[in-house]
Amino acid sequence: VETTAAMEILKSGDVPVLMTNLEVKCHLEGRMKERAERQKVLGVNISDIDANEGADYGDQVQKQCATLRDRDWIETNILSYISMTPCAIMQIKPSMDEVVHKLKTVEGFGLTDAETLQILNHLPTEVVELHLLIEDLPSRLTEERQEELLRCVSQLK
Repeated sequence: VETTAAMEILKSGDVPVLMTNLEVKCHLEGRMKERAERQKVLGVNISDIDANEGADYGDQVQKQCATLRDRDWIETNILSYISMTPCAIMQIKPSMDEVVHKLKTVEGFGLTDAETLQILNHLPTEVVELHLLIEDLPSRLTEERQEELLRCVSQLK
């Protein structure tokens, strides 16, 4: 039984889910692995069907093959880009949820969702990087708390 994921249309006012680069990487790797397994079982690779060959199957199949090739190209290039970012060395660990929670909570560091996302995507190692990612850093976190935040982020590597 083959299932396909459909894009969900957001209602006005709905907030889209924020995903870290690591989550996008894991999602794309999973999709590409499933696609490769499915193509192996079916014995057909959509990217191997060129425009002329697709014409043998009809206009609808030819258009679908072109669309799927475009999707594959986009996903491959996104994955290639993400593999060059700091998150490429990260692995999803059980402690990751705990660290993310600590980053967001007031007793932790009181970061916004956007700031937490930036921290997780960039994995800063220096205080100067924190200044670029967190608005009004000196008034929100003392120098000791900034160093503690860097130690917390270093646990993710």
